Amino acid sequence: MARKANIARVTASDRPRIRIPAGARASVTFHRDGGGRTRDLVVFPGLGRLVTLPEDADVVVEFPPLLPGEYEFCFTDGAPCGTLVVAERHDGR
Repeated sequence: MARKANIARVTASDRPRIRIPAGARASVTFHRDGGGRTRDLVVFPGLGRLVTLPEDADVVVEFPPLLPGEYEFCFTDGAPCGTLVVAERHDGR
């Protein structure tokens, strides 16, 4: 079962930093506010993922266990969206 991370709002002006634990499956709910049809696809270049984000709708994206690091994501027109931050947990789990 994937661990729920949080909800990320994707807009032209807000670039969220989404934190998930390293080595564990996780899910993130994305919500895109506006931007028209040119902003309905989001690319995670470092992960080889392409995600469709319909306007004003929630989309749950599942991530497999990932190595620690920062994975930027952007709209297909090249405009940056945000960063997926994968970090080791420090609580012993």
